[in-house]
Amino acid sequence: MAKIIAALRSAVVPRAGAFSHLSFHELAAPVIQSVIGKAGVRIDQVDELIVSNALGAGGNPASPVCLGSGSASGCCGAFH
Repeated sequence: MAKIIAALRSAVVPRAGAFSHLSFHELAAPVIQSVIGKAGVRIDQVDELIVSNALGAGGNPASPVCLGSGSASGCCGAFH
């Protein structure tokens, strides 16, 4: 049974703004860590991570985001 346990987003800043030195997974990792904490689960209990990017990072950024968030196994990532 699929469950959405929590949702958060990163701060919104201009493309060349304060976060321009961060890669997408460096920006998303603290958000994912926070959502996992708020949901009351461990990262190793997450089977799938759904990531959305309004500006289009290209490829499938959900996998490196999951790895950057502390998942040893690299939970399956989906990019939307």
